[in-house]
Amino acid sequence: MKLQLRKVEEKDCLLLFKWINDPEVRKNALTPKEIGWEEHQEWFSNRTRSENTKLYILENEAEPVGQIRFDWENDYWKISYSVEKNSRGQGLGTKILELGLNKIDGKVKAWVKADNPKSKKIFEKLGFHQVAHLRESVEYELIK
Repeated sequence: MKLQLRKVEEKDCLLLFKWINDPEVRKNALTPKEIGWEEHQEWFSNRTRSENTKLYILENEAEPVGQIRFDWENDYWKISYSVEKNSRGQGLGTKILELGLNKIDGKVKAWVKADNPKSKKIFEKLGFHQVAHLRESVEYELIK
């Protein structure tokens, strides 16, 4: 595998739209409803222009295989990531988080659905500590 993170580009809007509406991604999202195209376009435009968002595409051999996003909220980075369906089960969740965490400094938080053991295991493997167990999610934190 030859993995690299690159910043999101305008051409990635449709790709991210397809990934965000993948049934497995929606199942594991804290807000499971499908995202409409116009809503996504507005979100994409706002995020790519914001200085408080860092959004990257993971490429394997120059092919996009996942995305990771960091949003600055209060005093921490909120993390979100996904791996496209044909690339799951190859350890890319761990890799995308490792590469992404190298791009930022400071406190990082993640909220993972309580019934998503794979993602919980990845965060714990990377040194995140559980700080709260909410009704439907688990809050994790890493201080770098």
